Amino acid sequence: FQAQVGDMTGIYFSRMRKNVYVTPKSFLCLIDFYKTLYESKYEDINVQERSVNIGLQKLKEAEESIEKLKVQIKEQDVVIQAETQKTNVLLDKVKAEKGKADKTAEQVNAQKADCQGEADKINAEKAEAQ
Repeated sequence: FQAQVGDMTGIYFSRMRKNVYVTPKSFLCLIDFYKTLYESKYEDINVQERSVNIGLQKLKEAEESIEKLKVQIKEQDVVIQAETQKTNVLLDKVKAEKGKADKTAEQVNAQKADCQGEADKINAEKAEAQ
């Protein structure tokens, strides 16, 4: 830094014919400015660090929540499997009962047709008799 300042004072002297000196006061001002800049940048970095830490914490919480949900899903999957098996058994039973009901309905319809035929005969004979 001192070498750069020395070079710049040489350039200034060659152009303006005036000497410029780095005094302790200007050096102290430079140090003060550097400290201010350093504190500002340090605070900016701290803000960014806090933001990153908060983000990491939220990611960790989300991961824990996901793990809990995975456990719940596994527990519910077992229940769902059991209920699916019960439903399948019940569905098979309902199909069997429906088959029986269809056969019974066919028999009833056949008997109904026979009864209707006989009722028609009786009504025809009754009409002839009158």
